[in-house]
Amino acid sequence: MLGKTHFMGGVLTGIYLCELHGITLSPLVGGLLGGIAALIPDIDEPHSLISNQNLGELSKLSNVKVGNKRPLKFMGLARYLSWFKPLKPVSNVVNKTVGHRSYTHTIWFCGIVGLIGSLLTQITGTTSLTLWEIIAGGALSHLILDGITKAGVFPLLPLKFRIKGPFTTGKALDIIGPYLLLGLSIYVLIHGHANILPGKIKI
Repeated sequence: MLGKTHFMGGVLTGIYLCELHGITLSPLVGGLLGGIAALIPDIDEPHSLISNQNLGELSKLSNVKVGNKRPLKFMGLARYLSWFKPLKPVSNVVNKTVGHRSYTHTIWFCGIVGLIGSLLTQITGTTSLTLWEIIAGGALSHLILDGITKAGVFPLLPLKFRIKGPFTTGKALDIIGPYLLLGLSIYVLIHGHANILPGKIKI
């Protein structure tokens, strides 16, 4: 799937988990974190959305609030480095080392991304394992979406267990998918998580 589809899949995941736990963290903030996390597995592709983000984009995080605090306020300084793409060289190295859709597209990698989330939990003072779940869940949503494409993924590498589906990256699902995921995200924001749980669908 394309980056825009992965991002919206992560947004839905983040919003859903916030609503599921009924926590004080804003579902919109949870959606943003989930969306960013959903892009991380594509660090193995130099042409991916996350690999080509310039550092200036991070300045937007300076306005994110957790409770009454803005723990990432210092990120505002990033606007002075809008020319710099820090992840591009990392992406090139990862791609040449392991290739695309390999170890960064495994549940093990999602776990590592989740550990970063647990550190953020401690730094920001957010209760429970909420950020761990949102960030790990966002990364995992990437695997799920890539897992329904014809190329598929090997989520348990080095085990050669592959999951794949009928869809082609860049085709119909990547065109309508982001809008469908956006619609679901808005629905969850309005109606809460209970209405999309299996067996609990309400009209």
